[in-house]
Amino acid sequence: MDYPRDFLAFKAEPGVLEPFGWTWVHGSDEAPWDDHSYLKPAERADPDIAANVRAMTETNALVDWVLVHEDGEYLGYWRGPQGRPSAASPVVMLDNEGQYRIQGDTLGGAVASLYDEDGAELVAWLKARGIDVDPDCWPEGDPDPGELRDERYTAILNGEDP
Repeated sequence: MDYPRDFLAFKAEPGVLEPFGWTWVHGSDEAPWDDHSYLKPAERADPDIAANVRAMTETNALVDWVLVHEDGEYLGYWRGPQGRPSAASPVVMLDNEGQYRIQGDTLGGAVASLYDEDGAELVAWLKARGIDVDPDCWPEGDPDPGELRDERYTAILNGEDP
């Protein structure tokens, strides 16, 4: 796959993200964002919960997940339903409450935006490597991952699933 320069810089020096609590999941067989083993059988049988799990799993399949935070949050490239290359995709966060949001245009910018003073250090590290943390890469007409999850959830719950 084709990846942006900041992704490649982080992969070359993974220790840069460790002080921020991030570790790499890219290329791993693990998919902790889809782990719902904590649900009890009765919860799994609940139509509302089952629809949410399925909608999240379908949404997660449209993301190229690359980082996990020690607090259970994830960052990845929002490829969307179009299957856009990661290098041309914005960065999405899945927080530890199951909510999706676009976090930035680049992985470096997304991580840096989460930290006040320490974020400036990270931005300086990226800029020293000639990496722009704010390029414009948001494709027009692309659905928001949170809205797409909500639409899928409603369709599944209402039996309107294709």
